[in-house]
Amino acid sequence: MNGSNDMSPSAAILAGVLAFSEAEYYNPSQQLLAERESQLLDLEFEGVAVNAPNVIDTRERGTLPLVMAARFSGDRDWDVPLIDNCLLVASNLNDGRVYFAPALTSRKDVTRAGKLKVPKGEKPEGLPEVSAQITTIDALAKLPINWNTGSWALGVINYDRPSNIVTIELKGADSLPVPAPCPIHPPLPEVPEPNTLPSYIAMGKNPRQPDSGLAFTIESVTVDSTPHLNVYGSFALPVRDYMLPREEIVHELQPGRREKVAAIIPITIAIITLNSDLPIQLELAVPVYGGDALRVGSVARGYFAVEVSGSSFSVQSMHQCYVIVGGNVFGPRAVAESVQR
Repeated sequence: MNGSNDMSPSAAILAGVLAFSEAEYYNPSQQLLAERESQLLDLEFEGVAVNAPNVIDTRERGTLPLVMAARFSGDRDWDVPLIDNCLLVASNLNDGRVYFAPALTSRKDVTRAGKLKVPKGEKPEGLPEVSAQITTIDALAKLPINWNTGSWALGVINYDRPSNIVTIELKGADSLPVPAPCPIHPPLPEVPEPNTLPSYIAMGKNPRQPDSGLAFTIESVTVDSTPHLNVYGSFALPVRDYMLPREEIVHELQPGRREKVAAIIPITIAIITLNSDLPIQLELAVPVYGGDALRVGSVARGYFAVEVSGSSFSVQSMHQCYVIVGGNVFGPRAVAESVQR
């Protein structure tokens, strides 16, 4: 059985309903799935949970089985249909990249990101009080996973309900080179001005820096009829080898203030729209400043403040904002109506 990155009620699901043997992961019987669904119905749990094998030898296996448990009310499934609002989220722990894919459908079955389906009309009476579903998903068939040596963190996001995260070690014939960090993104202007975005130092709207992990807030504004979403984050994250610069980088943040870049953290902001197949994704490469050299395993502390332009989403739609880094999913934060400026 695999582990999760939190102590949520999904721990009980992992220990019971999603405790599969290796053979069951790869070839679960319909009877087994029906028995587990029956067990799930009896649990006090609302949401989604996942599990997967701890280790997969890519030379012997050709699939990556992820088993998902979902328990929800009929009202919930009417308002947020599971089949249309279930996203796989995968983090490559060897380079920090994040990928999404529809978990229960193919992209041709659903709308494009940010485009809502036709309204369904009034909610019918007699919807079930509770439903349960156990689903097996071949993550390899849906995600751009290099089927060789590697380490991946996988989970599912059901709109405003994220699952636990499971980590899978892939064993293959090849060793992995350590990639260099990505260039800073969004890049700073040559002469940064105070209180402008992007910013990678503490501003008044950044949340208090956590002891570990990441905290973020969001702000919706409309400027000249264009919606924008500003995201302000603070973090304390363990350093991985791909975050360490290969050469010296120095930023002039303000006149007379120069800072050395000690690490570059890849961070993904994802805006998930109700009933859409893929999120709006903003890939950040956030510099961490400090005179002391960082090492693998030490803690990198930093900040970011960026804007997500609204050309690709409508503030009249329903959105949830997540931040993904290091295989962990933070959020959601509901995107509210924007303030006019």
